[in-house]
Amino acid sequence: MRSVSVPVVVDIGRAGEVVGLEILNLSSYVGTSALDLLAEGRTHSIDERLSYSYDSECDAFYLRLRMADAPTQKAVQGVLELDINSRIVGIRAHWELP
Repeated sequence: MRSVSVPVVVDIGRAGEVVGLEILNLSSYVGTSALDLLAEGRTHSIDERLSYSYDSECDAFYLRLRMADAPTQKAVQGVLELDINSRIVGIRAHWELP
């Protein structure tokens, strides 16, 4: 496993809860093998709230954590955890609410 530092946009809901995480220019940070398991233009649902998707036109990965509006966004530094095949197996980001 290895870790890669990446900028992350955190979507924050009205009550201060984290709604989702977006990583722009993903392949430039981790290469295209990180995306092997993602079908283009398709949202992959893990349950009724948690899902992820990837858009190759803008090279953007999105992890939705809950269904809610996100009127606030915050840019932070995050970390992607990659397996031995350079596929994403974890995402970490730290922020402080105002």
